[in-house]
Amino acid sequence: MSNLTGDIWQDAPALAVKLSGIYSADQCSIIFRIFNEVSKRGGSNEGPVLREEGVNFNSRPARIAQIIMSESHEKDVDLLIIAMQATVDVPAGSEESFPNLLELPGIVAGALLLDGVRHMHMSTQTRDVITNRLKNASEVVKKLAADQLAPELVTKIEHAIDQQERRLK
Repeated sequence: MSNLTGDIWQDAPALAVKLSGIYSADQCSIIFRIFNEVSKRGGSNEGPVLREEGVNFNSRPARIAQIIMSESHEKDVDLLIIAMQATVDVPAGSEESFPNLLELPGIVAGALLLDGVRHMHMSTQTRDVITNRLKNASEVVKKLAADQLAPELVTKIEHAIDQQERRLK
């Protein structure tokens, strides 16, 4: 059971401060409202990721927003909103096999994939399931790279896949 509230100032205060330094008060109001809505609609659901009781962590919408902000050179509010809303539509623990993942903007698909791969080692899924997910993730990242996803993000996803594969050995 997590202590997440859906309030960005409580759940991800560093993100709230960063957003406030980049976007106008009106834009932040919209972003913060969307964060709250997606949190209430299941965006913070960690799927098969097992969290240690009492340990603080950023919610999935916050992590995805942070990836988008660090990888996107534009300060696009709509892209940030699409990314946070995708945490409701794309279930945690199956990002790489979600049928419509590649229909999302590339950077959003890449952010979801990166977050999913980074958290596989915390999964309750079997070794075989994780191995299969990593194989699928490798195929998806190739498609994203072919679609001109930022090379830095492709490299981060590939590195995360390599790390998870080494953990399985």
